[in-house]
Amino acid sequence: MTEVGIDTSVLIGLLDPKDVWHGPATALKETLQAHQADVAVFDCVLAEAISTMARRIHEQRRGRSGSSPHVRLG
Repeated sequence: MTEVGIDTSVLIGLLDPKDVWHGPATALKETLQAHQADVAVFDCVLAEAISTMARRIHEQRRGRSGSSPHVRLG
């Protein structure tokens, strides 16, 4: 059996339909399933994917509220 480790871009592409890599990630998933490959997601990849998705959600919410990330001091 084939063992494959996936990268953060593939994982995010699978999770986010708007991601630039969604199509290729979905095609890769289907190919790996067809070949009955064992897929590994390393802790560091999962942590980076969670961080990236959280940042995207935060940025989307901030964009809708119209607030600026800049703070004027003085």
